[in-house]
Amino acid sequence: MRSTGTVSDKPAHLWLRIFLPFAGGYFLSYLLRAVNAVIAPHLQGELTLSAADLGLLTATYLLAFGAFQIPLGMLLDRFGPRRIQSALLIVAAMGTGLFATGHTLTELAFARGLIGLGVSACLMASLKSFMQWFPFERQAALTGAIMATGGLGAISASVPLELVLPSLGWRGVFMVLTVATLLVSIVTFFSIPERAIDASAQGLKSQWQGVVQIVTSRVFWRFAPLMGLFSGSFMALLGLWAVPWLMIVNSATRGQAAQHIFALGAGMLACYLSIAALTARLTRHGLRPVVQLAICIALLIRP
Repeated sequence: MRSTGTVSDKPAHLWLRIFLPFAGGYFLSYLLRAVNAVIAPHLQGELTLSAADLGLLTATYLLAFGAFQIPLGMLLDRFGPRRIQSALLIVAAMGTGLFATGHTLTELAFARGLIGLGVSACLMASLKSFMQWFPFERQAALTGAIMATGGLGAISASVPLELVLPSLGWRGVFMVLTVATLLVSIVTFFSIPERAIDASAQGLKSQWQGVVQIVTSRVFWRFAPLMGLFSGSFMALLGLWAVPWLMIVNSATRGQAAQHIFALGAGMLACYLSIAALTARLTRHGLRPVVQLAICIALLIRP
């Protein structure tokens, strides 16, 4: 389906057709990112993996995820978010299926790499589509809303996951995730509308020039280190190290550790919902986004 209108000119159900498939993808992205934290004791028990092995599994996910971001941006510009998102989710489903059947560290690491690659577009594809279909003044609210679905995914990878592990086992959980990821891929492909792309304006040379322009921008480097530090640290804690630390150093049970992860995810969800609800309003009242960011950082480092 091709369209050149805006969502505001279309029936309300078109908003659901655009937002909900991307929300499903980003939910799965965060769930798959954080799932290792809760299943880590099961992996160590069944496959005799060390803490370093668990770190490697998390690293392969994030390395594949991060390394693909620049090519991803170029692909999104050239082929559109609908096709790239649905194709990469199939790669993610291959990864979850392989992880569910893996028995060696090499097999599991390769599977986690595929998962990281497969979900690498879940946020950027949604933001790209929102920019195409929604007016500028709704972007902050939409960004907060899509990030909130990631918070729900993080919450689902805590206490809810801990509750189903005894009945499904970690392999069964990944088989369910394989089916869910394939379903989201199918819904994305057939539900998301697509704008016509001017291929002549998307040549490889011009795209690389755009990449160079971004990475040499002083504005970009004002925010990139900060985002890398805070986002990376939080991902490391939520995605792996919090649960082993709580269980080994703080003598918590696996259930208690999952509850702490649940609390972390709930705090993140509350933050994203606040962004969705308040950012646009605060900006209209003169509180610039950079000031809002500074206030959040001040709250984070407050002793």
